[in-house]
Amino acid sequence: MLVDTRAALARERWRQVLPTAVLLTGDVGSAWRLVVAALAGARPVPPGHDGAVVAVVRTFRRRRVGDGATLSAGAPVWWLTEDDLAAAGRLADALAGLTRDERAAVVLRFAEDWPPARIRDLVPGADPDTAARRLVGEVPDPTRLPERLASLAAAHDASAFDDDAAADAVGVAVTRRRRRAGLAVVVAAAAVAGAVLVPDHLPGPVPASAPSAPVLAGAYAGAPRGELADDPGVLPDLQRRLDAAGLPGSGYRLVYGGDVDGTRVVLMGRAADGGTQLAWLTGAAGSGPGQLTVTPTAEGDPTGAADDLAAAVAVTDPDRGRVELVVVAAEGTEVQVSPGVDVDPALGSGARDYREVPTEDGVAVLAVDRSSAAGVRYAVGPGAPTDGRVPLVVDAVAPDPGSVPTSRSGTEQVAATAYAAAVDAVSAATSWAPADLAITVLGAGSARMPTGQVVETATVAAVLPGGAVVTTTGTAAYHHATSGGYTAVASCGGAGHPAGTDLARLVVATDCVVTDPDGPAFRFVVVAAPPGAEVTLTAADGSTVVPDLAAGWGWVSASGAAVVSGTDGTTTFAVVGSADDVLRA
Repeated sequence: MLVDTRAALARERWRQVLPTAVLLTGDVGSAWRLVVAALAGARPVPPGHDGAVVAVVRTFRRRRVGDGATLSAGAPVWWLTEDDLAAAGRLADALAGLTRDERAAVVLRFAEDWPPARIRDLVPGADPDTAARRLVGEVPDPTRLPERLASLAAAHDASAFDDDAAADAVGVAVTRRRRRAGLAVVVAAAAVAGAVLVPDHLPGPVPASAPSAPVLAGAYAGAPRGELADDPGVLPDLQRRLDAAGLPGSGYRLVYGGDVDGTRVVLMGRAADGGTQLAWLTGAAGSGPGQLTVTPTAEGDPTGAADDLAAAVAVTDPDRGRVELVVVAAEGTEVQVSPGVDVDPALGSGARDYREVPTEDGVAVLAVDRSSAAGVRYAVGPGAPTDGRVPLVVDAVAPDPGSVPTSRSGTEQVAATAYAAAVDAVSAATSWAPADLAITVLGAGSARMPTGQVVETATVAAVLPGGAVVTTTGTAAYHHATSGGYTAVASCGGAGHPAGTDLARLVVATDCVVTDPDGPAFRFVVVAAPPGAEVTLTAADGSTVVPDLAAGWGWVSASGAAVVSGTDGTTTFAVVGSADDVLRA
């Protein structure tokens, strides 16, 4: 089925091409919509990483997506300095001065490492070197463009997106496109039939009624809510602020506006033929419309109006170590909130619990006692089914895992990217910032995929506030030789442990899968044990394997029967894969 095929394609490709889309559009929201449109388009997506790039560039050239010069709200990757971010902003401004074809040529040549002849096949008449010379005021040396473009792509926060969101968004887009195509066929058939049946003499024309404009529905219908609803002069000012941000402000109306414990939060909505379009405006309490930051969302975004049930925004408050959450739903709608994955300090079991929160006129306003909003989810509707909606996160603080500690087992030095992937996975699920976690690296080392690519790994243990322990493995697979500098970063095998767990003796085994744009996915089991330990792993078919551990760390291929458990002679432990990953609850 086309929908399932494209959804699977989205899971596989979206992370690879989102940085390219960011460089083309200038902001991560527009980049997300571009990737969804490209992977859901009517034309087949060519195979491999470059094939997905082709689809994205084709879609970019024929659709108006993004304004090209916006650094999106949220948290950039932790290793960028303030100087890096400032330089990224200047490069974004410089790229915005290029034509769309010039911009595509620069991105393909200097970010994707395509030869000029191949670029001209996709973008006729494009000259990447000439386009690069237009950036000489910001990047005098074109050999530095790859590095500068990589920093610009990394300066955009994509933490709101994941594989499920990509698959869902592409599936919805494919279904909508096919419905439109089916409707066009019906209309065309009716027109043909009408041409055959039209009589020689027609009655006089009947005055046509004006087409009805789309109206806001569901959570966004009805009177505005919040204290700003009583200010009759605020709407025109808010609309002008949206105009200044490049949105059609006159079409938006106020849905909610008020001050939330030091933060002004405003939700504006616009009904359009393609679905509801929302814009959040945030700033300090009491700020005028001109001082508010605009963050638009749209149907298809995981933080947007995929339906008319509800929308939410989470504003981080690092000074007080908590998150302010505003959920706007229809009056009378039940709202439940989960602050993040919780791990029981006594049992080590992990779960995501939702709790009903009070609402006024359908609006829930609450402080979440977590230092990050990354893992906050909400649910709405009868009985509040826990389907885990993602709020828009603004004013986020860049997650800084801090200095990388040495490893207990394996190589003493730890790959920073793999370490960051593991720490970010814990933080993103639990909503505790890395600074609130006591982190130990249990094991580190590198595995080699059948294609020869290296996968760096870091298995960490994070002690949460309250004492419970979470372990997970971060992976960083480097595909520079074959796919133009693509690095796959992921985490696997999240597990909970009781408070007081002896980390010096803890054995952890994780079942990890790394995608490869040039071959099949690589599945392997990573073992982190105390130095000198001997571990035996058991597969589902009863077969056993003894991994070759170097200073307590090692790995085995898991291309056959799933490896399910292991023992070090004194304790038996589970091999944790994606199905049992507590961080994916």
